[in-house]
Amino acid sequence: MKKLSFKRVIAFAAALVISLFPLKNVEAAASDGYWPSGIKIADSEETAFVLEEETGTVLYDCRGDEKHYPASITKVLTALVAIENGNLNDIVTYSKDAIYKVELGSSSIGRDVGEQMTLEQCLYALMLESCNNTAYAIAEHIGGTFDNFINMMNAKAASLGCVNSHFANPHGLPDENHYTTAHDMALIAREAFKHEEFRRFCGTGKYTIPPTNKHADNTYLRNHHGMLYPYRTSDYLYEYCKGGKTGYTQLARNTLVTFAEKDGLTLVCVIMHAGASQHYKDTTALFNYCFDNFVAAPITDTEDVFGTQELSAKGVLAAGSPPLMVESGGICVLPKNVSFSETERSLVVTPSETDPDQAGLLKYTYGGRDVGFATVKYSGEGILNQQGLPGGEIAQTVLGSGMEEKPDEVIKIDPKTIVLIAVAAAAVVVLITLLVIRAKSPVSQRKRKTHYSGKRSSSGYREIKNRLGGPAERVKGRRKSHDFTSTDIHSDNFIKK
Repeated sequence: MKKLSFKRVIAFAAALVISLFPLKNVEAAASDGYWPSGIKIADSEETAFVLEEETGTVLYDCRGDEKHYPASITKVLTALVAIENGNLNDIVTYSKDAIYKVELGSSSIGRDVGEQMTLEQCLYALMLESCNNTAYAIAEHIGGTFDNFINMMNAKAASLGCVNSHFANPHGLPDENHYTTAHDMALIAREAFKHEEFRRFCGTGKYTIPPTNKHADNTYLRNHHGMLYPYRTSDYLYEYCKGGKTGYTQLARNTLVTFAEKDGLTLVCVIMHAGASQHYKDTTALFNYCFDNFVAAPITDTEDVFGTQELSAKGVLAAGSPPLMVESGGICVLPKNVSFSETERSLVVTPSETDPDQAGLLKYTYGGRDVGFATVKYSGEGILNQQGLPGGEIAQTVLGSGMEEKPDEVIKIDPKTIVLIAVAAAAVVVLITLLVIRAKSPVSQRKRKTHYSGKRSSSGYREIKNRLGGPAERVKGRRKSHDFTSTDIHSDNFIKK
C-alpha cells in the first residue's frame, strides 16, 4: 500500500474544509427566510404586484416597477383625493370642459353641461361605470381648477412612496406624461381601501342615480369588474372579491386593481398591460396562491406586556417608566409553515400628538422582509395623563432622546451546519497533530541539520555529475539571472503578467 505523503494529507484536509464552507455572505445567509414563490404569470408583457393591505407586506412581484399606461385604474387615485378633500354631500356641476374636453366615445353616463349631482353620486359613476366626464368634473370641483387637482394627485402619490409615476389627468386616457407601475398602484389602492367610503364605492355591484336637473329619469350604474359583478359574464366571479377597478385602452391593454379578503388577510392585486381576460385569470390565480400559502398571525396572541426592566436595559425606556403593552388588532403575514417565533422585532419610538399613551410601533421582519406591526402603548390606565405633560414632553421624559430599540442579532444555525463545523474542527486538529509529529520526527531533524549545516562536500557534486551524466555546474556567490535590456522591455514579445 502506497504511503500518503505529508503534503497530500494537508491538501486533502484543506480541500475538505473549503468544500464544507463554500464562500457565502454570512450576514445574507443569516437573514434568508423561506418565501413562497411557486407561481408565475404566463404573459411576458404583463406586470403584477400583490400586497397585504393591513401590513403592506409584499407577497408577489413580477416586474412591479415597470412603467405602463394605467388607463382607468387611474380613477382609484382620483377617488382617493376626492374622498380626502371633499364632502360627499357637495354639489358637483359639470362644466363645458368636463363634457367636451374628454375624448368622444370614451366611457360616459351621458351627462350635460350644467348638470348637477352630489359628490357621492359622482364617485359611484366614477368607480362603477368609469365615467370620464365625471372624473373631469370631480377634478374641477375638488381642485378648484383641473391643473390644481392634477398637482394634488401627484402630491398624494408621492406621499405614499410612489417613485415611478406621473399623472396628467384624472381619468386615465392616453397621455405620454401619464404613467405608473403595478407597485405604485398597489400603494395607492392600499391607501384608498383604508377609507370606508371608498370600499363602499368600489365594492358595489349596482347603483341608481335619481333624476337630476338635466335628466328626468333614473340613471342605472353597473360595476364593470368581472370578479365582483357579472357585467358581461359570470365566468370570472370570485367569492372573496371585495371590489376593484378595471381599465383598458389600446396602449395600456387591460389593467386591473382588485381587493379580496379571506381568513384574516386582505389582499391588493394590481395587473397591468395584460391580454384579453388574462387580467382576471391571473388575479384569481395569484389570490388563490397567496391565500393558500400565507397566514395572518395575530400579534397580541403571542406577545406579552413589556416590562420596564427589560426595555430600560436596552435603552428604550428611562428608569421608572410604566411598562408597555401591545394594542390588539395587529397581525404578521407569514408563510404558513413559518412560526411566529422566527420573526425579529424592533420597537420604533413614535409618540403620537393625539394619543399621549402611544409609545411607538412594534415592527416585525422575517428574512429581511417587513411582515407586520402593532401599536405599542403604556400599560396602566391614566398613568401618563397623571403627569400632566403634553404628549411631546411625555415622550421626552419617558423615552429619553427617542432611541430606537435595536433588534437582537440572532443567527440561526441548523444541525447540519453544526455537524460541518465539528468535522472542520476535527480536520484542523488532525493538521496540527501531523505538524507536531513531523516537527519531532528524527528524520525531519536530520534533514534540517543537513540543509542548514552550510557544508558542501565534493562528493555531492560528484553525485550530481553521475546522475546527470555530465559536469555539474557550480555558481558561487549568486544565482544566475537574465538581465533584461531596454530592447527586451519594449519589444512586443515582453508581456507583463
